[in-house]
Amino acid sequence: MFRVTLLIEDVALLYLKHADAYYRKDGEPTGEIVNVKIALRFAIALHRRTRCREFGPKALNEVMNSMIVGGLCRQSILGGGGTDDSYGTRHVSVL
Repeated sequence: MFRVTLLIEDVALLYLKHADAYYRKDGEPTGEIVNVKIALRFAIALHRRTRCREFGPKALNEVMNSMIVGGLCRQSILGGGGTDDSYGTRHVSVL
């Protein structure tokens, strides 16, 4: 049986292609595609060669933290989702 191993860079490229077609209004790209590109840039920088099945909540938190260190607004990264523990650490559920 043949099994394909997808890496984060593979899925990022596929999602970017989807997002470029999806986030359009009257045929023109919306501002959301910029947000997608920024988020993917950080994910690829840290986890380009990570297998998708190995990318979980800890890896996502690494990406989010690198975005914060990179100067992006904490609230825009978290989007109001997730929960805070007693130390103020943000935890996000990943399906």
